[in-house]
Amino acid sequence: MGLLSGVRVVDFSRLLPGAALTQLLADLGADVIKIERPGSGDDIRRAGPAAHGSSAVHLFLDRGKRSVALDLKTCEGRLAATKIVGTADAVVESFRPGTADALGLSYEALREGNPRLVYCSVNGYGNSGPRAPAAGHDLNYCAYAGILDFGGWGAEGPRAPGAQIADVTGGAVAAVGLLAALVSAGRTGEGTRIDVALADVALWTIGIHVSSYLAGGAQGPRSSDLNGHWACYDVYECADGRFIAVAALEPRFWTKLAEGLRRPDLAVRQYDRAVIAELRQLFRSRSLAEWLASLEGYDACVAPVQRFDEVTADEQFVNNRMFIEAPAGTGRITQVATPLRSPAIEEPRRSAPIAVGEHTAEVLEECGVEG
Repeated sequence: MGLLSGVRVVDFSRLLPGAALTQLLADLGADVIKIERPGSGDDIRRAGPAAHGSSAVHLFLDRGKRSVALDLKTCEGRLAATKIVGTADAVVESFRPGTADALGLSYEALREGNPRLVYCSVNGYGNSGPRAPAAGHDLNYCAYAGILDFGGWGAEGPRAPGAQIADVTGGAVAAVGLLAALVSAGRTGEGTRIDVALADVALWTIGIHVSSYLAGGAQGPRSSDLNGHWACYDVYECADGRFIAVAALEPRFWTKLAEGLRRPDLAVRQYDRAVIAELRQLFRSRSLAEWLASLEGYDACVAPVQRFDEVTADEQFVNNRMFIEAPAGTGRITQVATPLRSPAIEEPRRSAPIAVGEHTAEVLEECGVEG
């Protein structure tokens, strides 16, 4: 059942941001109806390696959803989509600005038959401004918002982040906005529109740093307490080529780190930039495992930089039930769970892979659309 049992969301989006948003909602119990192109479906179905005949990325993002195949370029497809939306609580779309209007699927058009409708738009640069029509992906938004210049530098300059920051955070931010709008609609009887620009989300993720710059602070790599400016917050290479992350920001943690390193003299040198070079040399003197064993029990805010094989076997994540098993074609696949814990939250629905348009007839019948 889940906390969102009885809530229907129609998802017109493509690729990661909208899929991450509706995955959260589906895991919370919402009935998510994924509208896809007939035949090929969402491009996300072809992302990443295959697992038992299906894309592992698709299996992760689209679990628990239903697929309806509609050609939105035809009158019949648009009419069927409108009928489905008429039974829904919310719509999610990621069209380029102007596309929803051209298809007759704008908020203004759809709310005429469903005034309680919550309409959530997620796109790259928003629906206004000089860059609104531009194409983009997560790396573009992170670059445009200043994330790449601020952190993540390698020997040759800015590096691509290891995670899709704007896309996934954008999906989560949009989910919060959508749920808040649903609460308001339940109270007032009136829906609303939520707009989320992924470039804006990228900027928001480094809001504390940009706000500090606007107040007179510095900018760029190694300019902040949180991007390697001080020895107490950085990543260090160990003797075996592995890395350890140190985040001993508060003096009490830095003092503990100095004790664990057998360098009590460092306790009064937390903000001496010369310590960075000293720590780099020190950490290279022993392996990662040796350092972790030596620092065990010191409560010094250190952690290993783990590989995926270590993460997926890690007792902490296993204990928090961050991995679940789901059917996948002829077998089963392990997936990452939604990071929400509450007695009121059901286990994510672990449905088998959904084929493109698998639920078309079922959903159309529910919505009173004749085949």
